[in-house]
Parts: sequence; C-alpha cells; structure tokens
Amino acid sequence: MKLRKENDMKAQLVQHGVTFVRGMCMGVAEAIPGVSGSTIALVLGIYDRFIDVLYGVSQVVKEVLLLVIEKSSIQKVKASIRKIEWGFAIALAVGMFTSIILLAGLLGYWLEVHPQYVFAFFTGLILMSLSVPWDMIEKRTWKHVLVAFFTTLFFWLVFAASPTTGLESPALWYVFVGGMIGISAMVLPGVSGSFILLVMGLYEPILGKVKSLSGFDTSVIVPLLVFGAGILVGFVLFVRVLKWVMARYHGWLMAFLTGILVASFRIMWPFFEMNGEEVVYVLPWTIESQELGFIVLFLAMGTGAVALLKTLTPKI
Repeated sequence: MKLRKENDMKAQLVQHGVTFVRGMCMGVAEAIPGVSGSTIALVLGIYDRFIDVLYGVSQVVKEVLLLVIEKSSIQKVKASIRKIEWGFAIALAVGMFTSIILLAGLLGYWLEVHPQYVFAFFTGLILMSLSVPWDMIEKRTWKHVLVAFFTTLFFWLVFAASPTTGLESPALWYVFVGGMIGISAMVLPGVSGSFILLVMGLYEPILGKVKSLSGFDTSVIVPLLVFGAGILVGFVLFVRVLKWVMARYHGWLMAFLTGILVASFRIMWPFFEMNGEEVVYVLPWTIESQELGFIVLFLAMGTGAVALLKTLTPKI
C-alpha cells in the first residue's frame, strides 16, 4: 500500500513536471507578437484541460460577483474553487511565468536580430500540429471540411487586415468592447489579442494610457478601468460559451480550430525581410541561400519538437 502511494506520488510529480514544461512553451508563445499561448496548448494536446481551468476560474469570478450583490454565498464560492484542477493549473501557470521571466530577454534579442528564425520555429510547430484538432473529430464528414475551409478563409482575411491607426480618444464603449474581444481572442488558438487590438486601433491608445499611469496621470484611470471591465466580462462570458460549445459540438469546434491554425500561417510566414519597421513578405527562393538555410533549419526544429512531443505524450 505504501509502495503504491509512493508510485502514485512519483507519477503525479512527473505529470506536474511535464505540465510545467508545457506551460513554459505557452509562455514563450505569449511573449511573441501575433502568437497565442492557446495555439501551443492545442499543439501539446492540453487545450481541453486548459479551457476547463479557465472555465473554473470564470465560475469563481461569477460566484464572487454574485456574492457582492448578495446573490451567492461563501459556500458556493468555496465549492467553485474546489472544482478547479489546481495541480495542473498551478504547474501550467508557474511554467508560463517562468519562461516569460527567464526567456523574455533572450527571446527579445532573437525577435530583434533574427525574427525570421523565431517565426520559422513556430511555423514548424503549427505545421506539424494541424492534425491535432482534426484527429480529435470522431466522425469526420464533408461538413467538417467546409467548416475548416470557410474558417480558414475568414481568418486569413482578418489577419491580412491592416492595423487601424491608433485612435486619439476612443469612446469608452469602444474601449469596453475592445477589452471583451481582445481577451476572447487570446483563448482561441492562432488568434492574438494584441493583433485584434491593433486592427481595432486600440493597441497604441491602451498602451499609451498604461505608460501614462506609471507617470501618475489620473485622467487615464477611468478608460483603463473600463478596458479592465471589458476584459473581465469577455473572459467570463467567452470561456463559458466556449466550454458549452466544446461539450455539445466538440467535432465542429475542432474543425473550426483547424481552420484558425491554417489561417495563422498568414501571420507566422517566416520568409520576410525588414525594411526599417516594415515587414516585407517574400518568396523563399528570393532569400540569400545561407539565410534561407537557417530559416529552414529552425522550421525543421519546430516540426521535430512537435514530433517528439507526440511520441512522448502517450507515455506521460
């Protein structure tokens, strides 16, 4: 009996260690503009559990808000807290924050000096991972193919949209909606919340207000509170909707996510040159041979990393 408990503890430690590493991978992705940590969660086969944790957190937030208006109780809040898979959640969160803290400087250097290599690595990850959500569909039909196709087409056009010039004084309702949509996008694989804010013209204004707050400019407090309220409402609502869809229409959701992953190649395309601050996309064979070789090498490293994870996942 004692030996069995020790073996169970060792197995749990191994699981938490693996989850920690997966969290580190997600943290690296979150630190890269245009990449969503949810993409890596899907790639690593933990997207369902990740959404379950987020749903659990949203349930806690909901019960706390209801408690404030005396529509809930401490017991219900405690019950919602107990339902969260804390071992998995903590290991994942610690991994994410660890990678962001330890690798932010190194990643920032690579993004500044060799951004093509970073995007090539993530292109390899996504390329090798397209089958992950698709394989989760139990009975595939031509309707699933259509969902994946039209999702790809829609998000390809969205990702091709030019960022809207930063609005000087966006209306508070628009700031609220931006917070809702931005946080919702972060939960979907292949969709970056910062990119959505760029398209809406809110990225620069919000970033500017955050910087102003550090200079004790109190005039930005209200817009930032409104933006935070939008994030909170968007998080609670979207995660709950996504959880509901996942439970009832899992196959359709996986087809939808497959389409988003395919469309994300529009953002991840590693064959580009920098013209000052402007990104100029080019065809592979127009790049100097040595540079092309390094891009292909990092792309192969990305595909190899996923292939290794796919091989190890059933064993862990």
